[in-house]
Amino acid sequence: MIPTRVHAAIEWIAVVGVELMGRCGQFSRRVRELFKGSARMHACYAAMSDYELGAGVLPMPAHLALDVAVGTGLIGAGLAMRDGPGQVRALLVGMGLTELALVSLTDRAPGRPAVRRSARRA
Repeated sequence: MIPTRVHAAIEWIAVVGVELMGRCGQFSRRVRELFKGSARMHACYAAMSDYELGAGVLPMPAHLALDVAVGTGLIGAGLAMRDGPGQVRALLVGMGLTELALVSLTDRAPGRPAVRRSARRA
């Protein structure tokens, strides 16, 4: 299993990489917007997640469910983009499959000690 701290590190690296891909002139405007939206959505829920590089608000199972939604969306976009170049479509499907693989290999419990709700209020 991949520890949650490794998942977090991979995720934050991917957020930066996908955001940069969204600024790359090699892709159509539609694909660039898809990349930027995906990166920014990931950043929002990653920042809230209950893992070592997050705020500890969003439970790890919910985080992973959002990862599945994003991965499935990327696969769907690649398959639906019939007028797009084959390489771009394959990239989107590959990104989605990579996301799903990461989810399937990630430990479900955060590696850091749980913070009690009463301690959060203090």
